[in-house]
Order: sequence, then C-alpha cells, then structure tokens
Amino acid sequence: MLAAIPSGARSALDVGSGDGMLAAELRDVISEVVAIDLDGDVLRRAAVEHSGIVWVRDDVMT
Repeated sequence: MLAAIPSGARSALDVGSGDGMLAAELRDVISEVVAIDLDGDVLRRAAVEHSGIVWVRDDVMT
C-alpha cells in the first residue's frame, strides 16, 4: 500500500481505520493523516498508541 502513495502526497485518509496500524504507517511518510472509524473504543486505543493522527469517530458514508 505504501508503495502506491504518489510522490509529493501531503495528506491521507484511512477509512475504517480500526486499530490505526495503516494510519500510523501512513503518518511515517505523509505529514497529515486523518483516520475515520465508527468504533469509538477502538479509536481511543489507537490514539493512545499512535500520535500525530487526527482520529474521527463517524461513518464515512454519511
């Protein structure tokens, strides 16, 4: 997945982020990462584990 990031990308959106592992990997190479998931408990745990990411509890379809 990381190999598919376009050169010069400055932001990324991780939809259905779950535990935030992909969001954290994206944050290593992109300066602005937003992660969205419906599960607030999972997002709270992910936020403790991974800094520098904007965590959003919501439904991307709405």
